[in-house]
Amino acid sequence: GGGGVRFRCREAVAPGEALHNNYGPKGNGELLFTYGFASAENPLDSVEGIVVGCRKGSGRAADELHAARLQCLAEHGVPHGEEKEGTLRIGPFSLHEPLPEGHEAGHISHEARGAVAAAAGGRQGGEGEEAGEEEGEEEEAEGVLPRLLLFALQVIGMDDPLAGPCLSLDELDLLRASLEARLRSLPSSEAADAAEAAQFSREGYCAAYRAGQRRVLRAALAEVAVLEGSADGEAEGEGED
Repeated sequence: GGGGVRFRCREAVAPGEALHNNYGPKGNGELLFTYGFASAENPLDSVEGIVVGCRKGSGRAADELHAARLQCLAEHGVPHGEEKEGTLRIGPFSLHEPLPEGHEAGHISHEARGAVAAAAGGRQGGEGEEAGEEEGEEEEAEGVLPRLLLFALQVIGMDDPLAGPCLSLDELDLLRASLEARLRSLPSSEAADAAEAAQFSREGYCAAYRAGQRRVLRAALAEVAVLEGSADGEAEGEGED
């Protein structure tokens, strides 16, 4: 066969000089499971396989609500599936780093804030968003929480097909509990991983991977906390009215 790969340097290389190969923009999950190593503080780390869902109720109204949820998910291209007992599973979603320049953990885009405007029972969007678009407001970059995941939570929160998707504290609590459980499921302690991550070994690479998972999950939880605060504010405003 004689097959192989040849690398050619475009510049002169001194004898004994180290040569480096760029593996491309990959998070530690792909690097570890494909190439067998991971990089400490990798800004492209991501958490995969986030799934949310809800159970189907019984009765005609529940059937109509379930059909409306399925229609919303299909129209917006949100990955989902149904189990035999009628449980709706939405996802999987990925939580990604890096955050865009100037976008800090805990900062939520205008679109995400629009999603929590429904916390008191209203629909997402409305005259305020339309006015913003007419004025030419720039759309802020997406945070760690993907927009499709936020929309999936709105679909779960929908309790009236005519009113449409809406987001409440219940759905945000569901997401927060899921993220916290994922964080707790990581083996080894954070202190032990910090000591191991500096080592060029299998244990060190696995520790670097887990450190990246913790970082992304905490950034996501910071965004959930901001959304919960916005939802609380909306609910209090409705109560005062």
